[in-house]
Amino acid sequence: MQAAARYRCPASPTAFHVVTIDHGLRARSSAEAADVGAVARAFGLPHSVRRWTDASPAGNLQGRARDARYALLIQAARDLRAEAVMTGHHQDDQIETHFLAEARHAGDRGLAGMRAQRALAPGLVLLRPFLDIPGPVLKASLGSHPAVDDPSNRDPRFDRARLRQALAVCAFDRDAVLAAIARHAAARDAADRRLSDCLRAFGADRKLAVRPVGTVEIDRQALATLAPETAADLLARILRAVGGGDYPPQHAARARLWARLSEDNPSPVAATLGGVAVRGDRTLHFAREFGRAGPMGVTVTGPAPTLFDGRFDVDTAGLEDQAVLLVPLGRLGRGNAIEKTLPVALDAAGRPIAAPACLHAKLGPGVGTLALQERLSWRLQADLPSHSASA
Repeated sequence: MQAAARYRCPASPTAFHVVTIDHGLRARSSAEAADVGAVARAFGLPHSVRRWTDASPAGNLQGRARDARYALLIQAARDLRAEAVMTGHHQDDQIETHFLAEARHAGDRGLAGMRAQRALAPGLVLLRPFLDIPGPVLKASLGSHPAVDDPSNRDPRFDRARLRQALAVCAFDRDAVLAAIARHAAARDAADRRLSDCLRAFGADRKLAVRPVGTVEIDRQALATLAPETAADLLARILRAVGGGDYPPQHAARARLWARLSEDNPSPVAATLGGVAVRGDRTLHFAREFGRAGPMGVTVTGPAPTLFDGRFDVDTAGLEDQAVLLVPLGRLGRGNAIEKTLPVALDAAGRPIAAPACLHAKLGPGVGTLALQERLSWRLQADLPSHSASA
């Protein structure tokens, strides 16, 4: 906020809006959000609070809170028509991220840590302008606005908190760690350039296609001709995009699938991995698997497009004034394997009121049309350079 207030000027086209996410996990969380608002006003910056309403203690609480935080920030950015979300991650956060990746035996992508800029949603980027600044230096720059201590940063239930406590008492070579992060980032960036070139060439030669219903098709022989590292990266991206998740399946499981796909005398494939069904012979088809209950339902909360299953931006304009839930068609016991995973809008009584045009025959008359924009193409390309590796 201090930097934004200093940068802002009447002649600048850049506008800043402060958003606080109140997770509701501590008794003082609402008061802390109000305190942030008071500081924002002192800097002359607009401020709003978004609240997480599903803060149950079940499962990976920190992981769910993180996912909810970014979902709420994305929604706030959409409402404000913002082009970027900025966070205050600093160099100490980057070092912790590197050590956590090392503990889980991650490759270059994990060991490279956080990107200073990454794609957050179509048309929206996440910026971390302070990644090169040590935490104590950043906090010392705050002057009369001391940093607020979050007690969850010391909660030993969480991996990052335990690591932070260990680093506070254990000497380590900071410069060596930063050099290692830089090496892994360089390797990651080189791999990104190779993958970008691969996707461009496959698209131009029609060796890879993304379908509007959220599936991917790829020429098996073309896939087998790739260098193993690039093929592995491409396979991970396809599985993540089609499966709708934030992360691809574990490396060992992907390696087993790759061994089947790249065998010298290929036989027809029928496999599932990470919520994705892989089928085919010469052409491989990747489709979202419905599973036992299908993708999670999503409540429509505003006029902005609603993200469904990480795969579709659904135009829900006109539905936000009703109690509308997006669910997969399979919840209604209808549709083929692909249709089951597509979204249908239900009213408060559980009746279908809108669906993609391709599902109208399954639902009968009187059902409106839901316009879908697949997000798989964006997910395949996200954070990759737009220029050629050979340029």
